Amino acid sequence: MPPPKISGNTPQTVCNNCRLRKRKCDKALPQCGHCTRKTLECLYTSRDSEEPSARGKPSLTGPIAHNPAIQSSLRLSDIFSDVLLLEPTNIGSAVYLQIYRIIRATGRNFDEIKDRYFRGIHMFVPIICPDRFNNKLDKLQRAAPSPDLSLLFLSMCLATYHPEFSHSQNTEPPDLTTLYLMTKTLFAQVQASSSLSLHLIQAGVLIAVYEYASGRNSDSLATIGYCARLGISHRLHLVTPSRATDDEPFTQVEEWNTWWSIFICERSISPPLLSEDFHLSNISESKRIPNLPDDPSHECGAFASAARAAWLLDQTLQSLRIADDDLQIAQLKKLDTLLQNFLAIGLRRAGGLRGLWCTGNAVMMRTLFIIHRHIVDQYSTFPARNNLMEIVRQNSYTALSTVTMMMVDIAAAQNKLSLSSIDTLPPSVSYIIHAALDHLRTMNMTGEERIHWESQLTWTLGMLQKRWYDTV
Repeated sequence: MPPPKISGNTPQTVCNNCRLRKRKCDKALPQCGHCTRKTLECLYTSRDSEEPSARGKPSLTGPIAHNPAIQSSLRLSDIFSDVLLLEPTNIGSAVYLQIYRIIRATGRNFDEIKDRYFRGIHMFVPIICPDRFNNKLDKLQRAAPSPDLSLLFLSMCLATYHPEFSHSQNTEPPDLTTLYLMTKTLFAQVQASSSLSLHLIQAGVLIAVYEYASGRNSDSLATIGYCARLGISHRLHLVTPSRATDDEPFTQVEEWNTWWSIFICERSISPPLLSEDFHLSNISESKRIPNLPDDPSHECGAFASAARAAWLLDQTLQSLRIADDDLQIAQLKKLDTLLQNFLAIGLRRAGGLRGLWCTGNAVMMRTLFIIHRHIVDQYSTFPARNNLMEIVRQNSYTALSTVTMMMVDIAAAQNKLSLSSIDTLPPSVSYIIHAALDHLRTMNMTGEERIHWESQLTWTLGMLQKRWYDTV
């Protein structure tokens, strides 16, 4: 449960509800005016319990004092000690109070996190229905939310956080790595102490997305693989929903989108020739076609396009394992044709705007790089067979140049993006930029034109790294 009320004629601080939503509080007792109008439970926290006391706490000096692992442990230790003073009555209230303190340390409130999430990351990982999420939060204003819902909100905070976005005035906001380690720690705690739920899986997916965006590929692959296994245990892979709820249609859409997002992320993260842990089935044979939560007309089919792109990437990765060279080339050429056709449709539907269509387009561009880079490298030393193989290699080199220039044009269109707007780009864009830069350096070009193209790519890459990395 939230922090207890304090006694006295006039509270020294605003109530918790007004603080979280940055509203003016009249500090009336027993309830402030806002909570009375909204029929919320009005709770005040004394100043003594608001900030941890520094007395008696050991201090660290030197480089270890700034180590994110040490910082996350110290912060969680301080937070948990303060939470115990408030005497939580169950695991739900204990987890909520910890997460409440962490979010406060970032200098943001629930509404800011929620709004930023649905304007950014949600466009690429649409696993949460906005209306359903808002309704659930409103219903839980009178009591502490369940541990999995609290954890989901902390994961949303992680995916949308940067120290430059913080409004904290009393304390130094945590860096990205410290917040990440605290989130991972609480994820393990909630997973070990609570029942498996959709919110827990969704929280894991958002953590994996953050790991992928921040360059922690191995961690991201492990996290999304774990989410896949949790999803199977939760029966998300079944066509027929196994749980009946009051808002079953919305729950079903969230389950479908969560399941497909797991596989889209897993295939996007996996490097070529990795172990065959997961393979997507042909989406044309599945009745569980992905949907958007609200499915606006201008975005119709965007998430399904992303799922199809992930399936094509999966087929490409499997084709790279074909031992017969002729069969492999034939399969890769077939996939190349499909990818080019679908990418043309995706680019047309995106219309130059950032949004969910960009997810599928980014996956398809990455897949084209994989196909044609493999052909150029793998068959560079093969003897010519009536010059056919050399023609195939030259065609692949031309395709790499075409996709590279597409990425240059995309990067040029983002040259006015601010740090706070980078969330509107899929995290996978940074990996495509790296591939484009690598190919650009093989094109044996000189002069101002090449310098200009490289600067377009490196500027966008620098903004992505500044957004997701602690240091660039």
